[in-house]
Amino acid sequence: MNEVSGAPDAEDLALLAVPRGGRKRADEWALVLASQSIPVRVLHAERGWVLEVRRADLSRAEASLAAYTRESREAARARRDEEQAGEEFIPHGPLWAGVPVAIVLLAIFAYGGDPANREWLFTRGSARAHLILEGEWWRCVTALCLHSNFSHVLSNCFAGLFFIGAVCRILGLGLGILLVLAAGTLGNGLNAMLQSPMHNSVGASTAVFGSIGLLVGLSVVRRHRSKLRRKHSWVPIGAGLALLAMLGTAGERVDLWAHFFGFAAGVALGIGVVLGRKEAPPAGVQWLLGTAAVLAILLSWGLALS
Repeated sequence: MNEVSGAPDAEDLALLAVPRGGRKRADEWALVLASQSIPVRVLHAERGWVLEVRRADLSRAEASLAAYTRESREAARARRDEEQAGEEFIPHGPLWAGVPVAIVLLAIFAYGGDPANREWLFTRGSARAHLILEGEWWRCVTALCLHSNFSHVLSNCFAGLFFIGAVCRILGLGLGILLVLAAGTLGNGLNAMLQSPMHNSVGASTAVFGSIGLLVGLSVVRRHRSKLRRKHSWVPIGAGLALLAMLGTAGERVDLWAHFFGFAAGVALGIGVVLGRKEAPPAGVQWLLGTAAVLAILLSWGLALS
Protein backbone atom coordinates (compact mmCIF):
# COMPACT_ATOMS: atom_id res chain seq x y z
CA MET A 1 0.00 0.00 0.00
CA ASN A 2 1.14 3.63 0.27
CA GLU A 3 4.33 3.91 2.30
CA VAL A 4 4.91 6.84 4.63
CA SER A 5 7.55 9.14 3.27
CA GLY A 6 10.75 9.53 5.20
CA ALA A 7 11.56 7.54 8.33
CA PRO A 8 9.75 9.07 11.29
CA ASP A 9 10.51 7.99 14.84
CA ALA A 10 8.31 5.32 16.39
CA GLU A 11 6.86 7.80 18.85
CA ASP A 12 5.67 9.94 15.91
CA LEU A 13 3.55 7.07 14.55
CA ALA A 14 0.11 5.81 15.56
CA LEU A 15 -1.82 2.65 14.73
CA LEU A 16 -5.47 2.41 13.75
CA ALA A 17 -7.00 -1.02 14.22
CA VAL A 18 -9.18 -2.40 11.41
CA PRO A 19 -12.04 -4.05 13.36
CA ARG A 20 -13.26 -6.46 10.68
CA GLY A 21 -12.97 -7.24 7.01
CA GLY A 22 -9.34 -8.35 6.98
CA ARG A 23 -6.87 -7.14 4.38
CA LYS A 24 -9.60 -6.04 2.00
CA ARG A 25 -11.09 -3.63 4.54
CA ALA A 26 -7.60 -2.43 5.53
CA ASP A 27 -6.77 -1.64 1.89
CA GLU A 28 -10.14 0.10 1.50
CA TRP A 29 -9.52 2.33 4.51
CA ALA A 30 -5.98 3.03 3.36
CA LEU A 31 -7.36 4.29 0.03
CA VAL A 32 -9.75 6.56 1.90
CA LEU A 33 -6.86 8.09 3.89
CA ALA A 34 -4.68 8.36 0.81
CA SER A 35 -7.48 10.29 -0.94
CA GLN A 36 -7.27 12.80 1.93
CA SER A 37 -3.47 13.11 1.45
CA ILE A 38 -2.78 11.26 4.70
CA PRO A 39 0.33 9.05 4.43
CA VAL A 40 -0.58 5.53 5.51
CA ARG A 41 0.84 2.03 5.61
CA VAL A 42 -1.02 -1.27 5.98
CA LEU A 43 0.49 -3.65 8.54
CA HIS A 44 -0.45 -7.05 9.90
CA ALA A 45 -0.26 -7.11 13.67
CA GLU A 46 -0.75 -9.91 16.16
CA ARG A 47 -4.48 -9.16 16.53
CA GLY A 48 -5.20 -8.37 12.90
CA TRP A 49 -4.66 -5.66 10.33
CA VAL A 50 -3.80 -2.09 11.32
CA LEU A 51 -3.12 1.20 9.58
CA GLU A 52 0.03 3.11 10.47
CA VAL A 53 -0.23 6.92 10.22
CA ARG A 54 1.66 9.87 11.61
CA ARG A 55 0.49 10.85 15.07
CA ALA A 56 -0.04 14.39 13.79
CA ASP A 57 -2.54 12.99 11.26
CA LEU A 58 -4.34 10.71 13.71
CA SER A 59 -7.33 12.97 14.46
CA ARG A 60 -7.88 13.77 10.78
CA ALA A 61 -7.54 10.09 9.86
CA GLU A 62 -10.11 9.04 12.47
CA ALA A 63 -12.54 11.75 11.32
CA SER A 64 -12.13 10.72 7.66
CA LEU A 65 -12.76 7.05 8.42
CA ALA A 66 -15.76 7.87 10.61
CA ALA A 67 -17.29 9.97 7.81
CA TYR A 68 -16.59 7.24 5.25
CA THR A 69 -18.21 4.58 7.47
CA ARG A 70 -21.27 6.77 8.02
CA GLU A 71 -21.67 7.43 4.29
CA SER A 72 -21.24 3.72 3.52
CA ARG A 73 -24.01 2.81 5.96
CA GLU A 74 -26.34 5.43 4.48
CA ALA A 75 -25.62 4.16 0.97
CA ALA A 76 -26.31 0.57 2.06
CA ARG A 77 -29.57 1.65 3.69
CA ALA A 78 -30.59 3.48 0.52
CA ARG A 79 -29.86 0.37 -1.55
CA ARG A 80 -32.03 -1.70 0.78
CA ASP A 81 -34.83 0.85 0.41
CA GLU A 82 -34.39 0.67 -3.35
CA GLU A 83 -34.66 -3.10 -3.30
CA GLN A 84 -37.74 -3.01 -1.07
CA ALA A 85 -39.38 -0.44 -3.35
CA GLY A 86 -38.67 -2.70 -6.31
CA GLU A 87 -40.30 -5.65 -4.54
CA GLU A 88 -43.72 -3.98 -4.69
CA PHE A 89 -45.88 -5.59 -7.36
CA ILE A 90 -43.16 -7.98 -8.53
CA PRO A 91 -43.98 -8.67 -12.22
CA HIS A 92 -45.88 -11.92 -12.46
CA GLY A 93 -48.83 -11.28 -14.77
CA PRO A 94 -49.03 -12.24 -18.46
CA LEU A 95 -47.50 -10.04 -21.13
CA TRP A 96 -50.08 -11.33 -23.59
CA ALA A 97 -52.99 -9.62 -21.81
CA GLY A 98 -53.31 -7.14 -24.68
CA VAL A 99 -53.97 -9.98 -27.14
CA PRO A 100 -57.53 -10.89 -26.02
CA VAL A 101 -58.35 -7.18 -25.78
CA ALA A 102 -57.21 -6.70 -29.39
CA ILE A 103 -59.19 -9.76 -30.52
CA VAL A 104 -62.38 -8.46 -28.89
CA LEU A 105 -61.97 -5.00 -30.44
CA LEU A 106 -61.36 -6.50 -33.89
CA ALA A 107 -64.38 -8.81 -33.50
CA ILE A 108 -66.66 -5.92 -32.57
CA PHE A 109 -65.34 -3.90 -35.51
CA ALA A 110 -65.87 -6.86 -37.83
CA TYR A 111 -69.50 -7.02 -36.69
CA GLY A 112 -70.22 -3.32 -36.40
CA GLY A 113 -67.90 -1.96 -39.07
CA ASP A 114 -67.79 1.79 -39.47
CA PRO A 115 -70.67 4.08 -38.46
CA ALA A 116 -72.21 3.93 -41.95
CA ASN A 117 -72.70 0.15 -41.76
CA ARG A 118 -74.12 -0.13 -38.25
CA GLU A 119 -75.40 3.32 -37.51
CA TRP A 120 -77.72 2.07 -34.78
CA LEU A 121 -74.79 0.53 -32.90
CA PHE A 122 -72.88 3.80 -32.86
CA THR A 123 -76.03 5.75 -32.04
CA ARG A 124 -76.53 3.69 -28.90
CA GLY A 125 -72.90 3.16 -27.90
CA SER A 126 -70.90 6.29 -28.72
CA ALA A 127 -69.78 8.77 -26.06
CA ARG A 128 -72.19 11.60 -26.84
CA ALA A 129 -71.52 14.21 -24.18
CA HIS A 130 -75.04 15.44 -23.37
CA LEU A 131 -76.44 11.91 -23.11
CA ILE A 132 -73.68 10.89 -20.72
CA LEU A 133 -74.38 13.93 -18.56
CA GLU A 134 -78.10 13.11 -18.65
CA GLY A 135 -77.42 9.74 -17.02
CA GLU A 136 -76.37 7.32 -19.77
CA TRP A 137 -73.08 6.56 -18.03
CA TRP A 138 -72.68 3.25 -19.84
CA ARG A 139 -71.67 5.15 -22.98
CA CYS A 140 -68.32 5.86 -21.27
CA VAL A 141 -67.72 2.10 -21.45
CA THR A 142 -69.37 1.13 -24.75
CA ALA A 143 -67.61 3.91 -26.66
CA LEU A 144 -64.30 2.22 -25.84
CA CYS A 145 -65.38 -0.77 -27.95
CA LEU A 146 -66.29 1.15 -31.13
CA HIS A 147 -64.01 2.54 -33.84
CA SER A 148 -64.59 4.79 -36.82
CA ASN A 149 -62.47 2.80 -39.34
CA PHE A 150 -60.03 -0.08 -39.66
CA SER A 151 -56.87 2.01 -39.19
CA HIS A 152 -58.43 3.43 -36.00
CA VAL A 153 -59.05 0.03 -34.43
CA LEU A 154 -55.75 -1.38 -35.70
CA SER A 155 -53.68 1.41 -34.12
CA ASN A 156 -55.43 0.97 -30.77
CA CYS A 157 -54.96 -2.81 -30.88
CA PHE A 158 -51.28 -2.43 -31.66
CA ALA A 159 -50.71 0.08 -28.83
CA GLY A 160 -52.80 -1.99 -26.44
CA LEU A 161 -50.62 -5.05 -27.03
CA PHE A 162 -47.70 -3.18 -25.47
CA PHE A 163 -49.17 -0.89 -22.83
CA ILE A 164 -52.08 -3.00 -21.56
CA GLY A 165 -49.76 -6.01 -21.53
CA ALA A 166 -47.22 -4.04 -19.47
CA VAL A 167 -49.88 -3.02 -16.94
CA CYS A 168 -51.11 -6.59 -16.53
CA ARG A 169 -47.54 -7.83 -16.24
CA ILE A 170 -47.13 -5.67 -13.12
CA LEU A 171 -50.60 -5.72 -11.57
CA GLY A 172 -51.87 -9.09 -12.72
CA LEU A 173 -54.43 -9.85 -15.42
CA GLY A 174 -57.63 -9.16 -13.49
CA LEU A 175 -56.59 -6.00 -11.66
CA GLY A 176 -54.77 -4.70 -14.73
CA ILE A 177 -57.75 -5.08 -17.09
CA LEU A 178 -60.15 -3.63 -14.52
CA LEU A 179 -57.99 -0.55 -13.93
CA VAL A 180 -57.43 0.02 -17.66
CA LEU A 181 -61.20 -0.14 -18.16
CA ALA A 182 -61.74 2.21 -15.22
CA ALA A 183 -59.20 4.72 -16.56
CA GLY A 184 -60.84 4.72 -19.99
CA THR A 185 -64.31 5.06 -18.48
CA LEU A 186 -63.28 7.95 -16.22
CA GLY A 187 -61.49 9.59 -19.13
CA ASN A 188 -64.64 9.54 -21.26
CA GLY A 189 -66.73 10.81 -18.37
CA LEU A 190 -64.40 13.74 -17.66
CA ASN A 191 -64.22 14.50 -21.37
CA ALA A 192 -68.01 14.69 -21.58
CA MET A 193 -68.00 17.32 -18.82
CA LEU A 194 -65.54 19.50 -20.72
CA GLN A 195 -66.78 19.24 -24.29
CA SER A 196 -69.83 20.80 -25.91
CA PRO A 197 -73.11 18.91 -25.39
CA MET A 198 -73.09 17.55 -28.95
CA HIS A 199 -69.52 16.25 -28.76
CA ASN A 200 -69.34 12.61 -29.81
CA SER A 201 -66.42 10.18 -29.80
CA VAL A 202 -65.54 6.49 -30.02
CA GLY A 203 -62.37 4.44 -29.62
CA ALA A 204 -60.29 2.49 -27.13
CA SER A 205 -57.50 5.07 -27.21
CA THR A 206 -58.80 6.66 -24.00
CA ALA A 207 -58.19 3.33 -22.24
CA VAL A 208 -54.85 2.85 -24.00
CA PHE A 209 -53.64 6.19 -22.70
CA GLY A 210 -55.14 5.21 -19.37
CA SER A 211 -52.78 2.22 -19.36
CA ILE A 212 -49.85 4.56 -20.02
CA GLY A 213 -51.02 6.70 -17.11
CA LEU A 214 -51.20 3.61 -14.88
CA LEU A 215 -47.57 2.76 -15.68
CA VAL A 216 -46.59 6.35 -14.92
CA GLY A 217 -48.46 6.36 -11.59
CA LEU A 218 -46.81 3.10 -10.53
CA SER A 219 -43.36 4.46 -11.39
CA VAL A 220 -43.93 7.76 -9.57
CA VAL A 221 -44.71 6.04 -6.27
CA ARG A 222 -41.84 3.58 -6.63
CA ARG A 223 -39.37 6.40 -7.25
CA HIS A 224 -40.76 8.46 -4.37
CA ARG A 225 -40.30 5.55 -1.97
CA SER A 226 -36.73 5.05 -3.14
CA LYS A 227 -34.23 7.38 -1.44
CA LEU A 228 -31.89 7.00 -4.39
CA ARG A 229 -34.45 8.17 -6.95
CA ARG A 230 -36.88 10.27 -4.91
CA LYS A 231 -35.72 13.61 -6.34
CA HIS A 232 -36.43 12.26 -9.83
CA SER A 233 -40.03 11.20 -9.10
CA TRP A 234 -41.29 13.57 -11.79
CA VAL A 235 -39.36 11.80 -14.58
CA PRO A 236 -42.10 9.18 -15.34
CA ILE A 237 -44.70 11.97 -15.64
CA GLY A 238 -42.51 13.78 -18.17
CA ALA A 239 -42.01 10.56 -20.12
CA GLY A 240 -45.75 9.84 -20.08
CA LEU A 241 -46.62 13.33 -21.31
CA ALA A 242 -44.04 12.93 -24.07
CA LEU A 243 -45.77 9.71 -25.18
CA LEU A 244 -49.12 11.50 -25.01
CA ALA A 245 -47.76 14.26 -27.25
CA MET A 246 -46.24 11.82 -29.75
CA LEU A 247 -49.02 9.24 -29.93
CA GLY A 248 -52.10 11.15 -28.83
CA THR A 249 -52.05 14.15 -31.15
CA ALA A 250 -51.41 12.56 -34.55
CA GLY A 251 -54.08 12.05 -37.18
CA GLU A 252 -57.33 13.70 -38.08
CA ARG A 253 -60.29 14.11 -35.73
CA VAL A 254 -58.19 13.18 -32.72
CA ASP A 255 -59.95 13.69 -29.40
CA LEU A 256 -56.94 15.07 -27.53
CA TRP A 257 -58.85 15.82 -24.34
CA ALA A 258 -60.16 12.24 -24.15
CA HIS A 259 -56.56 11.01 -24.43
CA PHE A 260 -55.40 13.45 -21.76
CA PHE A 261 -58.20 12.61 -19.32
CA GLY A 262 -57.63 8.87 -19.83
CA PHE A 263 -53.94 9.40 -19.11
CA ALA A 264 -54.68 11.55 -16.03
CA ALA A 265 -57.18 9.01 -14.69
CA GLY A 266 -54.60 6.27 -15.18
CA VAL A 267 -51.95 8.22 -13.27
CA ALA A 268 -54.34 8.76 -10.35
CA LEU A 269 -55.42 5.10 -10.29
CA GLY A 270 -51.82 3.90 -10.55
CA ILE A 271 -50.74 6.03 -7.62
CA GLY A 272 -53.79 5.00 -5.62
CA VAL A 273 -53.36 1.26 -6.11
CA VAL A 274 -49.69 1.29 -5.04
CA LEU A 275 -50.43 3.46 -2.01
CA GLY A 276 -53.31 1.16 -1.10
CA ARG A 277 -51.43 -2.14 -1.21
CA LYS A 278 -47.90 -3.51 -1.40
CA GLU A 279 -48.37 -6.39 -3.81
CA ALA A 280 -50.66 -7.63 -6.53
CA PRO A 281 -53.75 -9.62 -5.43
CA PRO A 282 -53.57 -13.43 -5.47
CA ALA A 283 -54.81 -15.49 -8.43
CA GLY A 284 -58.31 -16.02 -7.04
CA VAL A 285 -58.87 -12.30 -6.55
CA GLN A 286 -57.42 -11.62 -9.99
CA TRP A 287 -60.08 -13.82 -11.55
CA LEU A 288 -62.82 -12.01 -9.62
CA LEU A 289 -61.52 -8.62 -10.72
CA GLY A 290 -61.21 -9.74 -14.34
CA THR A 291 -64.74 -11.14 -14.22
CA ALA A 292 -65.98 -7.82 -12.81
CA ALA A 293 -64.40 -6.00 -15.78
CA VAL A 294 -66.09 -8.32 -18.28
CA LEU A 295 -69.44 -8.02 -16.50
CA ALA A 296 -69.13 -4.22 -16.49
CA ILE A 297 -68.71 -4.24 -20.27
CA LEU A 298 -71.61 -6.67 -20.78
CA LEU A 299 -73.84 -4.67 -18.44
CA SER A 300 -73.01 -1.45 -20.27
CA TRP A 301 -73.88 -2.93 -23.64
CA GLY A 302 -77.02 -4.49 -22.20
CA LEU A 303 -78.16 -1.06 -21.04
CA ALA A 304 -77.16 0.51 -24.35
CA LEU A 305 -79.10 -1.99 -26.45
CA SER A 306 -82.12 -2.40 -24.20
